[in-house]
Amino acid sequence: MKRDYIEYRIDDQSLDKISDLILTDHPKKVLEIGSWEGGDSITILNELLKHEDKYPFKFYISEKDRDKNKITELAVRLELPLNSEKIHKDILFLGDIMSAEIPQNIDLLIIDTDHDKETSKWIFDNVLPNMKSGGKVIIHDWCIKEIDGEFSSKSSPWPEMEYYLDLLRNKKFPLKKIEWIVGNAQELGIFEI
Repeated sequence: MKRDYIEYRIDDQSLDKISDLILTDHPKKVLEIGSWEGGDSITILNELLKHEDKYPFKFYISEKDRDKNKITELAVRLELPLNSEKIHKDILFLGDIMSAEIPQNIDLLIIDTDHDKETSKWIFDNVLPNMKSGGKVIIHDWCIKEIDGEFSSKSSPWPEMEYYLDLLRNKKFPLKKIEWIVGNAQELGIFEI
């Protein structure tokens, strides 16, 4: 797929999967927890903006150190069709997710956090219940693989992945696997609630 914008920190295979998901599901409420400046976030925002006339959306960003000035600067640099009215109306900044009011009926959740167990567990306990049935979850830097029903990490896992591994091994992982892209520079887990 040819892209007419800058992407970085994510591989083409993952970008294509994210683009396809946006084009087929047309999410109306998207919550990004973590680094919205990453390639997956830019892909999602770009695809949403391309089709916003037909499929309006709200894009919620939860990251402690980001503000509207940063996304405005990024939009200008990447030549995204964002203006200050759009940023104030459809792109909403929540700050730290653990102290924010969580949106209801989320269609798409993107988890790209600092890989700590506490935040990951909190998201599963507090954000997943606010998702629409059939909603999609993207976990960036997914480094878990499954071979013959056995789960392992491709390298020393972060505490976040250790938490996910424990849930998977104990058959308590609350998400249904759609696709795992493991082995690329930046792995991706795509799931359904």
